[in-house]
Amino acid sequence: MMGRYGRVLLIIVVGLSVLITGCWDYVEVELLNFVMGAGVDSLTPEFFLTVESIQVLGGGQQTELVPIVSTSKGSTFFQAARNLINPLGQRLFWAHALVFIVSEEVAREGILPAIEFAVRDADIRTSLWLLVARDCSALEVFKTDPQLADSVSRHLANIIETRNRLPVFFAQRFWQVDRALARSGLSASVPTVQIIQEEDKKIAIIEGTAVFRSDKMVGWIDGMESRNFSILMGEGVIGTITVDVDVMEQKGPITFQVKDSRTRIKPQLEDGDLSINMEVQLQLELAELGGLRIDFTQPSNIHDLEEQVSKNMEAQFASLLRKLQVEFNSDALGLGAAVKRSHPQIWREIDEQWSEEVYSMVPVSIKVISRIIATGVQSKILTVRD
Repeated sequence: MMGRYGRVLLIIVVGLSVLITGCWDYVEVELLNFVMGAGVDSLTPEFFLTVESIQVLGGGQQTELVPIVSTSKGSTFFQAARNLINPLGQRLFWAHALVFIVSEEVAREGILPAIEFAVRDADIRTSLWLLVARDCSALEVFKTDPQLADSVSRHLANIIETRNRLPVFFAQRFWQVDRALARSGLSASVPTVQIIQEEDKKIAIIEGTAVFRSDKMVGWIDGMESRNFSILMGEGVIGTITVDVDVMEQKGPITFQVKDSRTRIKPQLEDGDLSINMEVQLQLELAELGGLRIDFTQPSNIHDLEEQVSKNMEAQFASLLRKLQVEFNSDALGLGAAVKRSHPQIWREIDEQWSEEVYSMVPVSIKVISRIIATGVQSKILTVRD
């Protein structure tokens, strides 16, 4: 049995163990610098790193969040990031980072060295958004005026979150770009950030998409092409489509809202020749007729419009595909991945030659099936009283 002194000693030991218990890796929040966004403008001769962080001033209801833009250089991303600790006097905390921007120079030179550390490091989430700066540097982007946000990084993230309604770019997270770089039969694509001038303010916007071959950027597609690209990639775009039509002896533009879109890629092998058929289904709702007066109670008018929309979109998709295949030789749509899934044996034979020899020569046909599923609250012709 435990004696009196033994019980006293046990109580003392238990009490001390409670008092000294704590987290071995605990860090005071005042010693952390919360990174919201980062960017790389050059890789050689040194990494030029820009970081946008948030400084918390005051407390309680008087708390103020102030964005701070800092830069540093280093032989590697890791070293450049560590070099920021001295001037800032705080440890960088990456878990809240939203965006990562690379300059066009870096993207064309090869994006992998710029993002390799971020993909590997456990402190940086691979869910942050990747962007390419066009006609500007990452530093210049972070020095723009944020709109309705506490930082430029938050401003850019807010734009990306509304992409399904204004799909003028193809958004990609770190892990998606990393997967595209590692996957055969698929090339990476990254949205582009630009700077516009509005009165006395410089504002960052996201429009257009950079397309890659391997890890090197080879060209741009604009906002409308990015919308079509998003549809072909099956992103569930609900943006708008404006088409010039000729119906009921009237000519003019009509705007439709895309309620749903689905894309099927069907590689075919016939007599040893590979071809690819793409089918796009669009469900549309009438958004604006402009000055046209069309009676939607007549099925023939609806069918005529559907046919015209389909032909117009087929031409737009074909133009985009020619740019990707011939001008850029970038399989950003993942046609090779579709061949790999449907004809694995053939893919094993052409895998190594796909990007350099086969892809740009493969015949691709595109068929669009449009369905007008709603015309708003009014189907009959609007009449104007004299």
